[in-house]
Amino acid sequence: MKYERELYGERLYYVNNYNYRYNNNPFDIDRIYGDNKHRPFLENKRGELEMMVMHEWLFTMVYDDDYWPEYVNLCVSRGRVNIVGNVNALLPVSGSGLNYPEDASCLTEHIITTDGVLKKKPEKPYILRVEVSQTYAGVWQNSEEMTSLTNALNASFKEFGVPKVLELTAPVKTASFDEEIFILCCSILEKKMKKNTQMKVAIVNGLENKMLKQKPKPISYLNTIEDLIKLKVQLRERKIPLRFSIDFPALLGSKRSSSYSQSEVFGALTEIKNSIVCLNITNFKTQESYGPRYKQISKELDAYYLHKFKHPTYDDFYTMLSAAFNDNQKRYLIPKGMANDAELEELVDNLLRSGFAFCDGGGQHE
Repeated sequence: MKYERELYGERLYYVNNYNYRYNNNPFDIDRIYGDNKHRPFLENKRGELEMMVMHEWLFTMVYDDDYWPEYVNLCVSRGRVNIVGNVNALLPVSGSGLNYPEDASCLTEHIITTDGVLKKKPEKPYILRVEVSQTYAGVWQNSEEMTSLTNALNASFKEFGVPKVLELTAPVKTASFDEEIFILCCSILEKKMKKNTQMKVAIVNGLENKMLKQKPKPISYLNTIEDLIKLKVQLRERKIPLRFSIDFPALLGSKRSSSYSQSEVFGALTEIKNSIVCLNITNFKTQESYGPRYKQISKELDAYYLHKFKHPTYDDFYTMLSAAFNDNQKRYLIPKGMANDAELEELVDNLLRSGFAFCDGGGQHE
């Protein structure tokens, strides 16, 4: 291992010459473990020892903490550790006839309806989305319409089986929109669906209505991160356990009318992350950087770090998304706007690189 301090121009750099990424035996850990495995606290803990050394290396020596989430998931997927679970686990959801790569086994399909009626039995476990902008356009402002919709849904579930998640798109915010009636309809929805104990009910932010592309687009009641947080508070106060399905293209697209920057949107999402069950994601463009990493050691000391093997750093959607959640909760991945299998594979690669893991969920309701 070689760790040097060199001078480039007028700036001092710390240069790392050791390739520790994607290494089956980093830091010669096999030898270190072999010399110490007789110690009771290290018995059958070779992987855990490696993770401890890697954590120290990444966070206090080379400051490459971007690699840590991906590294943890690699250790879990390759069976190196037993006491650690996947971080940021995703359950792939299929739609539009696209196929996931081998890295992401998909056992759940996405079905969209406008009236809550299924025409046939789904081929596998499914998520059902109701686009309420058509048949039930007034469902969020009329308790009778909401009751009618829930009756239709329960009839479909009785005949074809209960979905893992029921999604309803958020209402359009009009001049006559009544917030209290909306909350009442949320309560009706939750109570009518309560008997489906294995199903989660989620509201989708934003409202996509392609029929209105040539006209001013209606504003969704859940248009910004502030709207989501406000609704979460209202639901919590009334003990209505509805969840959220976050449409990220819609959420980030509306940030221009918000006081939040993109990084602040992700920071605010941490306040409601436990209520988020689905992530609707398009293939956002990555932003790679190969420059030195800056680290402020203290008020009086800062440093710049270079890596011989030039692993890129990312300051993009995927990195911020991973940092915003960073937990053991499983969420459904619903790809959005994928043109072909290649785009879907690129999306999967970007999510893996940023520290997400994929699991199929088996037959369980996650």
